[in-house]
Amino acid sequence: MALVKRFKQHYLLVEDEVAYRTRFAPKCSLVDGEHFGNFHQQLGQKLFYRDREMSNKWWTQQKFTGDMLNIRNNLYKAVQEYCLRNYFHHKLSTGDVVVDIGCGPGFFTNLIAKAGASVLGIDPNEESISIAKKHAVDGARFEVVQVSKAGAMDHIPSDSADYVFIGDALLFYFVPMAPNQVTNIQTLFGDIHRILKPDGCFISAEPHYIFWLLPWFGKVDRPFTVITEYLHKVFGITPSISQLIQAYAKGGFALTWMDEFTPDPTFESVDPRAYYFARQFPLWHIFERKPF
Repeated sequence: MALVKRFKQHYLLVEDEVAYRTRFAPKCSLVDGEHFGNFHQQLGQKLFYRDREMSNKWWTQQKFTGDMLNIRNNLYKAVQEYCLRNYFHHKLSTGDVVVDIGCGPGFFTNLIAKAGASVLGIDPNEESISIAKKHAVDGARFEVVQVSKAGAMDHIPSDSADYVFIGDALLFYFVPMAPNQVTNIQTLFGDIHRILKPDGCFISAEPHYIFWLLPWFGKVDRPFTVITEYLHKVFGITPSISQLIQAYAKGGFALTWMDEFTPDPTFESVDPRAYYFARQFPLWHIFERKPF
């Protein structure tokens, strides 16, 4: 009887393990309610069925104001805008040539131009580029370019840019928004490598590959979090740091510097919980790479 009991217990444990793994597998479709799926899939399902919105619009609307001209007063403004504004001001010089890939409505492209550089912003979204062109500042220009397609950037001269900048875009090359979306980060890196001058610099500011999407626990001013996945992600949509650096190396880039963004001190009065969490666990970081 004891042997039968142990066998039943083992069988139930195996069943539980199978059910657990099945539950947390990727979704098979938008109507799949049995599988947990990653963040993209959960968000897409919620927006499409509950809010009747498209997920690609959500990504821009949660970051930009309704007119797409400013950053909403949330962590995007307190961390990303605050840090990049200071970074561009100190990094760039008058006469620098910059290409901003995936520029969206051109907000950060204009910040680059205001720092003294001559900058070309490119993006595949015609609506975003239309907005960007209407509000371009001196030194900034914009083009619709299908940046993920081979040959799309061939018209940009080789060895012409001092800097190439990408913000909030590389993560989609590691975990595409749609299951059938085909991306090739090495095609992108090949274009960047060709466009940059031999002594140029490739800069990217991305959601933090460890702390982004982690839960916020604890008291407002003493936050803590729990890491539930890292190397083999089911829910998350950012690569591991090793995946990223290996992709750089394969693309012909050497990492030369990085930093982790922390929030504007004045944001404490706007959203204390968000401020203290982002101060302890950086939600964006920036990388500089040199071609070799």
